Amino acid sequence: MINVKHISKNFGKLTVLKDVSCEIQKGEKVVIIGPSGSGKSTLLRCMNLLEKPDQGEIWLDGKLISPMDIYLHPEIILKSKSFQKKWKEQSMKEESKTQILESICQERKIKPRFEIGSFQKEIKKFMNENSLNINQSRQKMGMCFQHFNLFNNLTILHNLTLAPISLHLMNKAEAEEKASLLLKRIGLYNKKDEYPSKLSGGQKQRVAIVRSLCMNPEVMLFDEPTSALDPEMVGEVLNLMKDLANEGMTMVVVTHEMGFAKEISSRVLFMDDGKIIEEGTPKEIFDHPKSPRLIDFLSKVL
Repeated sequence: MINVKHISKNFGKLTVLKDVSCEIQKGEKVVIIGPSGSGKSTLLRCMNLLEKPDQGEIWLDGKLISPMDIYLHPEIILKSKSFQKKWKEQSMKEESKTQILESICQERKIKPRFEIGSFQKEIKKFMNENSLNINQSRQKMGMCFQHFNLFNNLTILHNLTLAPISLHLMNKAEAEEKASLLLKRIGLYNKKDEYPSKLSGGQKQRVAIVRSLCMNPEVMLFDEPTSALDPEMVGEVLNLMKDLANEGMTMVVVTHEMGFAKEISSRVLFMDDGKIIEEGTPKEIFDHPKSPRLIDFLSKVL
């Protein structure tokens, strides 16, 4: 469903993600764990392009949603004038073509993307056939943040209906019906005309989750959804997330809640220093960790 291909992300001189690749299959519940600063949230934000990767690509349902990384497409580089020139300079032998191409793609030695003419036509054709625009991709992916990101000047009902009405996914009556059903589900229908400032932290986060559900997403991304909550409010948010998991929602969750990760995840990714160090089932990760860094991490958080 989501295919992350060799992404890297820099903030100034700091490299936060280093050649990260992973796949999220439909129906999976993938939990990403790791120490602070390991790149977990940046990876999640790259998945829906709140951050754009500096290298690599993000694919959703077989469609490219990030900018194209030409170095991941050797079949197109083959057709560039830059490659033809490099090949002639080094060797005209057919057997050397693959070796030269691999070197170019790995080391990013040439800049064929700036060529004009037929090469640009190849890129345009590829994008026309394979890309999905950002608005379409975000309709498929709901995102829940640490700090709720509700609009404080809008009522709860208006918060929930704003996006589906603005994007013409539903008319006002349909959007309000959907929002009301979801608010009843989480026991907050009586708060529909209140403003976010009147809600507790746990209530705000549950509203933020159902706001994403109003868009009928195919996958939900959660960026440490309980980290800003008081301990007694964590359970009500996790219970809603467990319900979504049990209903088959595809989920990618960045969290420090190890008990939650054990209980609901189908797969766990452990990140450190901008890389995925280890991945596996909850039993493999928590009961039989292999890498010394994961063993050390778990010894401090469990």
